[in-house]
Amino acid sequence: MKRKIFTTALTAGIIVSMLGAVPAMAAKKTTVVVPTSIIGSNWDSDKKAWVKYSSATRVFNKKGLLTSFKEEYRDEDDEGYISNVRDLFRYNYTKKGYFNGTDRYTNGKKAPGDGTYTYSWSTNGRKETVYFTWKEWDTDENDDDVLVTRREKTLITYNKAGQKTSEKKYDTDGKLKNDHTYKYDKKGRIIRETDILYDEDEGKPVKYVYRYDFKYNKKGKLTSRSDYWNGKLQYTEKNTYKKGKLRKKVCTDIERELISAGKEAVKKEVSTISYKYKGKKITATRKLGGKKLSVTVYDTRFKFYEPVPQLRPLEIPYEVVSFTGYDSETGKVTRTEKYDLKRYKKGVRKGLVNSSILTANDYDPETGKLEETYKTKKTCTYKSVKMTKYNKFIQDYRNAYSRNGSFH
Repeated sequence: MKRKIFTTALTAGIIVSMLGAVPAMAAKKTTVVVPTSIIGSNWDSDKKAWVKYSSATRVFNKKGLLTSFKEEYRDEDDEGYISNVRDLFRYNYTKKGYFNGTDRYTNGKKAPGDGTYTYSWSTNGRKETVYFTWKEWDTDENDDDVLVTRREKTLITYNKAGQKTSEKKYDTDGKLKNDHTYKYDKKGRIIRETDILYDEDEGKPVKYVYRYDFKYNKKGKLTSRSDYWNGKLQYTEKNTYKKGKLRKKVCTDIERELISAGKEAVKKEVSTISYKYKGKKITATRKLGGKKLSVTVYDTRFKFYEPVPQLRPLEIPYEVVSFTGYDSETGKVTRTEKYDLKRYKKGVRKGLVNSSILTANDYDPETGKLEETYKTKKTCTYKSVKMTKYNKFIQDYRNAYSRNGSFH
């Protein structure tokens, strides 16, 4: 399956914020602005026109709850055959507004593998049980093909502030396969995230433990992040601020190679990202060993909207204006991206992106010659939605993204 992905900062920002979102549990009603439709187009140099390749729409009810998510896109298989695919998600709720299930349809039919999400909540909304049921083909004892029903369960808990504290996933046999926990400080900031995966290796049970630690300064700025795998440090980030602005980020990747019993070789790769501020623009330059890897320019006028706090801290939630990538060996430019952003001038808020055009160029890292140029465009529309105490539409987004990969 080959699908052309349009990775503007708007799209990436929405994905990050939605996948890492915490369900909103505020007692007061809050008005938020959300994208209700996104249309993606590619520039056809032969036709000299924009050709639509994808569209996605969301429909909300009067209570601000997402009731349906529809996506249409062109899909190309390994043999080059292109077909149009329509995915439709329908969302169900209880009378109190708790999310109660998802139904997915492909090209108007509920095909095997699409499945259904069903939710049940505790009376105080602090516990949530999610069942995902689907059908798939299998073989019986006679090696005949049969359609069987599978079901997996996920148990999620929240604290009084509505922040997710744990998420346990069970396989079709009821065995725990993933145990995810979250720890916060007194100010509600994420300080530790632990992800335990249970699997089998040559028939033997194995456990993989991923841990992420976060630290902040007195002003609430993220100062460091540390990633561990089975208790061993794998990656670190250290941030430096000046006058409240992020100036420098030092990233360290740690590779470990077992050379003999009880001994391992450790290799560290340190890269730095420096940030310069000029008017509305922020320039982020990434270097490795003194050589440029990339230069990204952000525009602070265009921020993607985050309807709920980030689960993981994000320092620069701005739109990308341009990107330049360099080859670490030759130092030559390998890719350039330029985004033409247009301000959203109508509706409930100004400053939101209404449409963005990406012009990308790929170059040969050895010769520096231009290999390919293409243009893609995104057009977005927005709607003002009231988020109430029991509004769980963010959770709906998370399910849609986890099933589709991205909102493109």
